Amino acid sequence: MDTIRIDKLIFSGKHGVYEEERNLEQEFEINVSFDFDTQRAADSDSLEDTADYQKIRDLIKNTVEEHSYFLIEKLGDTIAKKILEDQRIPKVTVEIRKMNIWGNGVPAVSITRLK
Repeated sequence: MDTIRIDKLIFSGKHGVYEEERNLEQEFEINVSFDFDTQRAADSDSLEDTADYQKIRDLIKNTVEEHSYFLIEKLGDTIAKKILEDQRIPKVTVEIRKMNIWGNGVPAVSITRLK
């Protein structure tokens, strides 16, 4: 099994427990990796035989920007479950970092889900 990664996606959203986090957009960095057998895509050199990175990027963007969750754990779980809807992907890891919440330190969560 191979691994496909998309790193350093930055999107703004309103996720957090505290009122100021839910009222003001903040930046989130998203890194995602997922298992995928790339042999068919390597042989065919065709987009239809691999996971379309743009579609996954758009899925992540829409989830971060159009929804609001109290916890980044919920945000990560939601993204992971949506990616696993592609039957060819058996495992996904989603890392979410809250970039600007503290002046010193970056809280983050890494969620791994299996089919």
